[in-house]
Amino acid sequence: MKLSYLIAFLYLFACQYAKAQYQIHSPDGNLKLTVHYESDGSLTYEVHSSKTGTELQLLKKSKLGITRNDCDFYGGLNVISVDSTLESESYSLQSGKKKELSFDSKTMTIQTTKCGVNFWVIFKILNNGVAFRYHFPDSSETEYQIGSEYSEFGLANTNGTVWMQENSNSYPVYEGFFNEVYPGSSSSQASGFVFPALISINDHWLLLTETDLDSNFYASHLSQHPTGGSYKLSGPYPFDGVSQFDQFAHFKTPMKTPWRVVTIGNELNEIVESNLTTDLAQPSLISDQSYIETGIATFSWWSSFTSSSYIDSMRHYVDLAADLNCPFFTIDADWDKISNLESELPLFVDYATSKGVKLWTWYNMGGPHNASSYANNITPRDSMHIAQTRRDHLQWIKNMGIAGIKVDFMMSDKQGMIQYYLDILKDAAELDLMVNFHGATAPRGWQRTYPNLMTVEAVAGAEGILFNTNFRQRLASHNVTLAFTRNVLGSMDYTPAVLGHTYHNNGDNIDHNSTISHQLALLTLFESGMSHFADHYSRFENLPETAKEIIRQTPGAWDDTKLLSGYPDEEVVLARKYKHNWFISGINGENFGKTESIDLSFLPQGQYRLRTIKDGSSKGLIVTENQIFTTGDNLTVDILPYGGFTLFFEALCLENLTLQDKVTESANDQYQAVNIQSLQEIEQNSSLSLKAENSILLEPTFYSEAGSVFKAEIENCDN
Repeated sequence: MKLSYLIAFLYLFACQYAKAQYQIHSPDGNLKLTVHYESDGSLTYEVHSSKTGTELQLLKKSKLGITRNDCDFYGGLNVISVDSTLESESYSLQSGKKKELSFDSKTMTIQTTKCGVNFWVIFKILNNGVAFRYHFPDSSETEYQIGSEYSEFGLANTNGTVWMQENSNSYPVYEGFFNEVYPGSSSSQASGFVFPALISINDHWLLLTETDLDSNFYASHLSQHPTGGSYKLSGPYPFDGVSQFDQFAHFKTPMKTPWRVVTIGNELNEIVESNLTTDLAQPSLISDQSYIETGIATFSWWSSFTSSSYIDSMRHYVDLAADLNCPFFTIDADWDKISNLESELPLFVDYATSKGVKLWTWYNMGGPHNASSYANNITPRDSMHIAQTRRDHLQWIKNMGIAGIKVDFMMSDKQGMIQYYLDILKDAAELDLMVNFHGATAPRGWQRTYPNLMTVEAVAGAEGILFNTNFRQRLASHNVTLAFTRNVLGSMDYTPAVLGHTYHNNGDNIDHNSTISHQLALLTLFESGMSHFADHYSRFENLPETAKEIIRQTPGAWDDTKLLSGYPDEEVVLARKYKHNWFISGINGENFGKTESIDLSFLPQGQYRLRTIKDGSSKGLIVTENQIFTTGDNLTVDILPYGGFTLFFEALCLENLTLQDKVTESANDQYQAVNIQSLQEIEQNSSLSLKAENSILLEPTFYSEAGSVFKAEIENCDN
């Protein structure tokens, strides 16, 4: 739903380049965006916030503008009109930190001309951020090229702190650390820094990124040398993708650049809980989403690189997935080396199906952009970058019963690779296939536009434990910081849960600094529409039953997310809601023990079954508990150095329960509470059972289709 109305329209008759300014406030009035029309005919912008009660500058005057091969759209702009609209928007996601979303925003469009070309600068301001983009509205069959940008994020001062990840000159795969640096610090890489960047400045937090990237542009980054705390936007480095693809953007008009986004909060929860990456993305282009499913996947590659070549090795992981209620297993690298592939793979699909498990297959993206890299000999490769080959191959696996594809080694931010991403998503959607990108760019809103995109790697995840001693020693603090940076943007396939400190396959020492409870907490701390277990199946089989039950109840998409406490590098405690249950996960990034006092004021009143995983006496041991919990009780958890915990609150008997979700076909939903209010629709061939101690209220929207079963009774709750 999108409602808009015109607030103001201004036509300027002033003298050319007469200085002027245009201002717009967020719907709640706490953010102010000011655009300056400078005496040289250029546009600059600045941002202020009153969220703390005092107006503070967050971004100083920052340049705007872009260079096209036929004209430099910086100075000498003629402002024709300025108009503003107020908008309200609601939408749903298949996966994410919150599935049902809505927001209010204001849009200000400054229409200019130069070189006989219409050039618009569009600003968006929300209660939790600002964004801008450029728009060439005229239609033309001429191909244009973007050379560079003047656009920048100018920090109000350099007294704060920034967490940033350096880019890679050749292979931008977003798999580095987010290092804490001073604002204005240079990158050691000529290609600068990748998104996102987390900034603490003037009692506020900012997160810089971009979204709504389409095939007309490349994935941008922040330049190497931020002069005076001003971070300029830059295109891909020439050597990106081993110098394949053009580093510039080529397009026909009309054309819009991505939104360049600044999420703003005076508390960290406003950053972590934000959804601007999808709020500002193009709505879904996929009408039929019935095949899309979220959840945990098992996979065998992490514990044995060659295991995907042997079906007998993989059966154990399918069995594990069935036991732990995980919907997926991913057949990873080198599966094309399975003996008698054409006959044996369909049989394996049938075996998994009999267990209620759907299979995904892995692909090396292939093509010349990674031909000379370490990815060269990992197969199957070259099935994805040629359009007809890709479509034929996708049809083959679809006919076999494969549910999704994991495409790896994208390794480029250039426009040519962005086109590949989108083509793969479109072709997969036509065949009802889901997608997971690895060796990939960070999320840029595609999970809303193409909801068959379940997750993206773009993170230094658990595979780093296998290869990098420094990673093992920084692991715990790195994991903490990811909750405030990378995972804010969207689903993150980190491949969590390394349950040992030796490598199962050969006994090698991989002694990372995190505890086992820390590793298990990542399953619910990190958000991913599809998340992969890292470790060997036997280590999950040997978990205590309470830990297994928490995993069985863990969903792949959330109804709500709350940051309860934390700070980058130090610690984080997150709460995530699924239906009427809550998961609270916490991890310690520091080398000393802590006692966490958990704020449970957000929990609806009532009674819960509380299952707990927490640190044992050493980092290789865990303790599990199972008890009845009534709201109002205090709760503290002791955490080891680099430790963690998981709390699963399963609603047993809430004081007041409101039900709105549709009861879908074949479902058998059962709820109990003291008082129940239902607005539900019950589809045919499904059932709904309600038990309440005091009252059951059926609202006018309640509807039970013919062929459905509905039962309501007044009776005490069962524990």
